[in-house]
Amino acid sequence: TFVVNFCLKFIHLEAICNFDWGKVLCCPSRGNDDGRLIDEDGEKRINELEDILKKYKDTDSKITINMGIHGLYTCSPHYLEKCISIAKEHNLTIHMHFCENQQEREETIKKYSVENPAEIIEKSFRGIHNILAHCVKISDEDINILKNSI
Repeated sequence: TFVVNFCLKFIHLEAICNFDWGKVLCCPSRGNDDGRLIDEDGEKRINELEDILKKYKDTDSKITINMGIHGLYTCSPHYLEKCISIAKEHNLTIHMHFCENQQEREETIKKYSVENPAEIIEKSFRGIHNILAHCVKISDEDINILKNSI
C-alpha cells in the first residue's frame, strides 16, 4: 500500500476525494491562512473545508482529510486558534510548513511573541496529530520541545 499525502493550498479537494485511488491511501489537506497568501480573511477556505468534511469525512477508508495550515507565519494567532478548533472538533491531523527557512522562523517568533516557534506547537497543538513539513531551520531546542509536547 502506498500513501499519498497532498498538502496545502489544494483547490481541487473535491475532485481528489472523488478519485478512485485503488490501493493508494490518500491524505489531502485544505491549505489555510488568513490573507497573506490566499483570501482576505481565510473564511472562504474554512468554509470549503467544512463543506468537504460534511460530504467526504469517513466515507472512504482510503481517504483521510487533514487540516492544512500554510504556516504559522501566514496565520494570525486568532486564525490559528480557529483552525486548531476545527481540527479538534473533527479529529483531523494538522499538516503545515514549519521552520522552512530563517525568515519564516523569525516572522513566527515576532508574530507570536515567543522565543522559539516550537513553543506554539507545545502550547496550542496538544492532543492533535501533526505533520510538520520541511523543518529545515529547527534547532536542538525545537526538537526537545516538540518531542516533549507529544
